Amino acid sequence: MNTASTMEREPLVSIIGTVLGKAPAPSARQPGKVKLTSGQVLQAFPEKLQQIVEGQSYDFGCSTSEFKGVIHNTIRSMRAAPAAQPSPQYSAPPRSQPQRQAPAEPQRSASVNQHVPPPQNSTPQNGNGFYRPTHPRDAERMFTTATLGHFIDRGIVTLDPGSIADAVNVLREVWQATFGQDDAAT
Repeated sequence: MNTASTMEREPLVSIIGTVLGKAPAPSARQPGKVKLTSGQVLQAFPEKLQQIVEGQSYDFGCSTSEFKGVIHNTIRSMRAAPAAQPSPQYSAPPRSQPQRQAPAEPQRSASVNQHVPPPQNSTPQNGNGFYRPTHPRDAERMFTTATLGHFIDRGIVTLDPGSIADAVNVLREVWQATFGQDDAAT
């Protein structure tokens, strides 16, 4: 009975490409890096890395492994790539790295997307239409409605007229005792 058949290695993946550059291995037990013109990065141990010439095309036989969601191709064998065949017969799946995407920009009307330049100096520019300070009465209303909305969302205030009126009065008192003092001083 042949035990070698039960311990077969996974078949090598053929990757054909031209070497753009290479980075040495940090130690004899760790692989270095080989970057191809296609953008793929392969790993190579020092004995293979020293045989690779930048600018040359090779047919690499690579073992594939995955670590933390990233696929690594390690060079196990290599030979000069045939010149008549510019494209690879088989290419390994691209290295998967988590792609971070910016949150989608909310849809806005055309008037909101127009650029509004900042004021030219630090004094309010009421005459030019670009800057208008918030009136203290409006600021109190904005604070009260925003905070009340959060309290309702979280179930702190119930939707009955008595509890809403009580909450509004308490929030207005809080505004007057804190931020309202700033408005009274001006």
